[in-house]
Amino acid sequence: MPKVDAWRQLREEILLNLDVRAAFESWGLKFTGKVSSSNWAECRAFGREDKSPSAAVNLTTGVYKDFAGDRASIFDFMVAHNIAPSWQEAQEELAKKCGLAKKIPKKAKAKRTQDVLGFTNTFNLASVVPLARQYGIDPQVIAMMGARMARYPASSQEPQIVCAFPIYSPISMLDSPTDSYVLQSGSGQPIMVYQGPDVPAKPEKRIVVGTTGILNKFALENWATAERIYKVEGLSDMLVLQNFIPDEYRTKHLVITNACGCDDGAPAWELANHCVGKEVIIIHDADVPGQFGNGKDQSGGAQRWVKALKATAKVLKNVQLPYEIQSKHGKDLRNWIAEEGRKYSDLLELVAKTKDDANGNIENAASAATERTLAQVILDRLELVVLGHDPDRSTKIHMMNLRLRRRFEIPDISKYAFTAMLVDLGSVARSEIDDGPDPSPAKVSVKQLKDAIAETASERRLSRGTAAGTGCWEMGGELVLVGSGDWAKVREGKLERCSLPSVPVAGGSRLVNFGDVDFPWYDQQSVEGYLSAARDPLWRTGVFNEMAEIFQRWDNWDLPQAPQLLTGLAFSSWVQDIWSWRPWIALHGKSNCGKSTLLKFLGRYFGDQMTLHSDNATEAGLRQSLGMTSKVLLLDELEQCRERDRILQWLKSSGGGGRSVRGTPGQQSVISQVRVIPWMAATEFDLNSETTRNRYIMFRMKSRLGKRPFRFPDFGTCEDLRSRSIAIVLTIWKEAIRLHQVMVDNISLPDVDTRYIESYALPVAMQAAVMGLDEVKASQILEEILDSALEEITGRNIPEHEVILSEILMAQIPTFVGQARTVSELLSDPSCDQDLLPRFGLKKYFSSNDKIYFLFVGKAVKQVLRGTSFQGRDVIQSLIRIEGAKNDRQRLSRQQQWGASIPWNVVERLLGRESEDEDFVPAEQRSQSISSEVFNTDGG
Repeated sequence: MPKVDAWRQLREEILLNLDVRAAFESWGLKFTGKVSSSNWAECRAFGREDKSPSAAVNLTTGVYKDFAGDRASIFDFMVAHNIAPSWQEAQEELAKKCGLAKKIPKKAKAKRTQDVLGFTNTFNLASVVPLARQYGIDPQVIAMMGARMARYPASSQEPQIVCAFPIYSPISMLDSPTDSYVLQSGSGQPIMVYQGPDVPAKPEKRIVVGTTGILNKFALENWATAERIYKVEGLSDMLVLQNFIPDEYRTKHLVITNACGCDDGAPAWELANHCVGKEVIIIHDADVPGQFGNGKDQSGGAQRWVKALKATAKVLKNVQLPYEIQSKHGKDLRNWIAEEGRKYSDLLELVAKTKDDANGNIENAASAATERTLAQVILDRLELVVLGHDPDRSTKIHMMNLRLRRRFEIPDISKYAFTAMLVDLGSVARSEIDDGPDPSPAKVSVKQLKDAIAETASERRLSRGTAAGTGCWEMGGELVLVGSGDWAKVREGKLERCSLPSVPVAGGSRLVNFGDVDFPWYDQQSVEGYLSAARDPLWRTGVFNEMAEIFQRWDNWDLPQAPQLLTGLAFSSWVQDIWSWRPWIALHGKSNCGKSTLLKFLGRYFGDQMTLHSDNATEAGLRQSLGMTSKVLLLDELEQCRERDRILQWLKSSGGGGRSVRGTPGQQSVISQVRVIPWMAATEFDLNSETTRNRYIMFRMKSRLGKRPFRFPDFGTCEDLRSRSIAIVLTIWKEAIRLHQVMVDNISLPDVDTRYIESYALPVAMQAAVMGLDEVKASQILEEILDSALEEITGRNIPEHEVILSEILMAQIPTFVGQARTVSELLSDPSCDQDLLPRFGLKKYFSSNDKIYFLFVGKAVKQVLRGTSFQGRDVIQSLIRIEGAKNDRQRLSRQQQWGASIPWNVVERLLGRESEDEDFVPAEQRSQSISSEVFNTDGG
């Protein structure tokens, strides 16, 4: 395969030297300017009208991804869009473009893996039934692996039909198209491998075409949210275990294997960084090769995977199957699963009994080493600091140049060229680094630097929990301002600055991921100048009142104390990280009430570098934009956002600063702690869900149609107000926390959820701390506000189950052509068609002399609750909270169905009327036996 290797090597060099963005732009592709953390550049789809960007290009790998279609390498893209006639000529053209013409292989004929295999256009499960039957698995499992059917060899007159399982790079995973496959016959018969003319073909159970890597597309697709990764020894074990895992664990417990046997070592080390925070369970065969490899040093097999992953995995266990270790061909996982009566719980028990070999999870920030390693010596010499690597599956490493006070990123350390070092390091690169084939011992070689960066980055994982980005953070009992190229904290009345990317805290340090050096989010001199004045409560009160006066210009608040509450919340938003509970701020009102204008003012007050302002965001976009920062989240026109429910679900963890683990459209995981006080504006807020409505502080705004427009301060005034506010918060933040806790502990109101008290207490605590008030006065202010807002709060206290029942009763059901009646009308009318209600999952019946209304949830949710906020939800658990309600089984549409039985008096109370027993059901049905199929005495 030398020709194929030569072309593959050329492809890698092209991607290393090519300006990918410029190449795509020269063909007419339009980029929007947005680039993700894994180097995906957003663009408009090529070759079709695309009003909203729905494609992306990976500027590292050259992959084009159409969200409405498939991915393609830059070479296949050129062929697909008639830029080049073939992949080979596309490669030659790009090689010439980036100065690699001399490296084009002289032999014109070359084949990629895809050319060796003649892939079919479709994948038919029937074609792999014999293979699935051989392993005793569902054929769908083979499809889950990403398998494709192919003719092998493609050029043969008598090709064999094989099942090709894709092999993925352990580094880029799904971000790069695969060109390697494990082949196995779909019929379960051996593959006949051509050996040459006049030589009999050699039968092989399976063969590998291409290079080694990781198998199981399904596992890589769900990697971001998975808790456990099983690493097994071969393809057959992977198929059987994937089939063995129950549905409820399928996306949490994943299975992978490597392509080239027990001595295949590269995937173990390359996969290590992707195993951070994961439980990794290794299950190899019960033989010497499976456990120790075929080498004399016994460092292969399962031992190699233990060694490679023990520094990164959260939990690492090398499970020993309960068989005697054989010298060769020992029993494997398939044998164990095939034993009679075997259940998945048996495997969970086997794993639980196995000792943990992990050294410890590296999610926490790295601590300083007592002895300087070679990597540290090299980095110190070049004045470089490795901030860490991304918490996803990209290979991006974040760096800091201390000499230039510049932050930069290395998208892929394996492709970090000397020219890129000149850009990032400046003249130091030329004087201290030797990029020649025989580097001078007096200088640092390119390989030494790359190794030092990679080694250090492996121990530093950047996430919201381990590194602090732009914003205010509580660290070791002090408030730290992370800015542009440095961080600062108050020390003896001044802001002490430091450019090192870590903050010393008790027991170690916390990493800092600096913002853009050119755009500081606060004026350090101005803030420092106000620190002395901020110790005076009268001065602080004046600043607070000045801010409240601005909010008072909106003269359409329902709540009289709204300006003071909003000021307290604005001050509290500077220090989102310090609170144990974070409410949601809701600006509610129709058009022309000033919601959007208010958010514009807040954007000016907090500053562009400290706000994330959006009016039609996606949950993934917000999460990725927020990243490791403590930016203030401003969401306008939330009711029009197509991902409102997903955004609110993500924000739920912000209340207590919980951890969020999600995947991006690029199949990358992001682990973060969401600590934001979101400011949201909408014409309507969904208050039906009990889990969300007690999070809101609701500010209702009346229409100002026809009134004079608002005028708020200019940029200069807002910047000065920002500096004064930060100085105040730096001075009184601990007192605000104390007052908040005191009020939460001591204030309670009948029939009022404590969450409301916790939410309203936060801005009041900040106001009291600013004004120098004690807990008694603070409590009085809070009680006055709660008294004013009591009607608003109690109005949201309707239990969710009553809201659901009301929605059902008010739902319209079609009776005749063009006519409809509400469910409540039909239930109250004994003369209605009694076959009508069961068609919509509803039934009324007698049981033990009680009047009962029966709901079958499966049908009701689809039809009766269609168009409501409960559509698609399992509401039965909420309905059985109704007093006297229960899970019940009734005959409905000739079948016994499970649903919720609800006492009729509850329905009557909601309808506001009472009925006599004889009015409950028609007389002809009342005359039947109570034990009949229609009216069942036991409710069965």
